[in-house]
Amino acid sequence: MKYLLIILSSFIFVYCGTTTIYKDKKVNLTVIESFELFNEGVRMNTENNLMQAIFFFTEAIKLNPLFQDSYFMRGKVYYILEKYPEALNDFYTVISFGSKNSNNYISSYFLMGNIYIKLHEYEKSIECYNNILILAPYSSDIYHERGIACLYLGRMTDAITDVTLAINIDSSKYTYFDTRGAIFFLMNMYERAFNDLINSLRLNQNNALAYANCGELLLRMEQYELSLEFFNTAIAQDPYLKTSYVGRARLYIIIAELTDDNNKKNEYIEKARDDYFNSF
Repeated sequence: MKYLLIILSSFIFVYCGTTTIYKDKKVNLTVIESFELFNEGVRMNTENNLMQAIFFFTEAIKLNPLFQDSYFMRGKVYYILEKYPEALNDFYTVISFGSKNSNNYISSYFLMGNIYIKLHEYEKSIECYNNILILAPYSSDIYHERGIACLYLGRMTDAITDVTLAINIDSSKYTYFDTRGAIFFLMNMYERAFNDLINSLRLNQNNALAYANCGELLLRMEQYELSLEFFNTAIAQDPYLKTSYVGRARLYIIIAELTDDNNKKNEYIEKARDDYFNSF
């Protein structure tokens, strides 16, 4: 009986050990499989096969519900597809893991802020940006996007402060000058707006919208010949930019009103009609 107990106890020990090893192998296999699915999702995303990417990220999450990267990448794909509720759910999940120093954590808050701007929930957007500025105090993009949210809320001084901070951190992005130029424009500070747009064009000479906005600013400053040059350049660069045609049509009407030559007056009115037609 004594020997039987010893044999049984040895058998139980070996069996339990085998089970533990089996479970560990199973866990390891699950982790490996989830990584493989995740990598396939990344590949699908790179190839712009977005629905397939979502499928693989979802399968990776099913195998490993703690796989933060899968939630983040799936959220990014949902963001691209403008499926904002789904994207927010995934980004909130990433944040719930609490890895504050990770890029996924910071990027999730940033993209959530962008989503709330698109949803016109500007206070929520600002709250998202505030949550990560402590962790990324030198991120020009965060200041820029928070400045846009402030602009939509009508907080012009805050908007200018934030976008100026973005420019001071990184003056190589023409979009920052476009944004601050737009704020100055809305505040009727036309010369400052024009200077920012010129800086934008120095960084990107193919920025048709900046040319069109310069044309509009010069029109308001009654510099009509120069205004016409900028509108013409904008249309040459982007024949489908409707604001250029609308602005130039208004300019032609003003020029027509200022001329005493009836033939030229009719010519400019006809040009204005053509531009209004092209704006539709």
